[in-house]
Amino acid sequence: LGVCGLTAHCILGARYTVLSDGDTDTLANLRANVSHNTQQSETLQVRQLVWGDTAHVECIRRQLQQTTKGETHFDVILGSDIIYVDSVIEPLMETVAALLDKSGVFILAYARRNVPVELVLEAAAARGFIWETPKATDGVYVFQRRS
Repeated sequence: LGVCGLTAHCILGARYTVLSDGDTDTLANLRANVSHNTQQSETLQVRQLVWGDTAHVECIRRQLQQTTKGETHFDVILGSDIIYVDSVIEPLMETVAALLDKSGVFILAYARRNVPVELVLEAAAARGFIWETPKATDGVYVFQRRS
């Protein structure tokens, strides 16, 4: 749990990283994994984030603003193997749209399960995102807002 965020923070040098999950049991495991691999700090946070929950989104934004001294949106959002059922797509895209900077990038590593990727792409388009699939990858989508 959290390998993408830990890699971004510890290896790639992300200034501020929030690892999140909506499920409290999974969140406990995520916190344990972070503790095992590094130390949580002001620049590496583990937070509960229920997609589509405006209170959770605002809490994340307030924490970002306090820690970065002014920023209220993320430059990059990473998601890996996070879509298991159709019902999470709309809240996910709503949350990404609320937290991503206007010039930011949402990178989604999509694992093909029972959810057609077309539903994800339609929800993204409805929120003004365009996307590309990097060459030589299967299931990776890079989303940006339409200019």
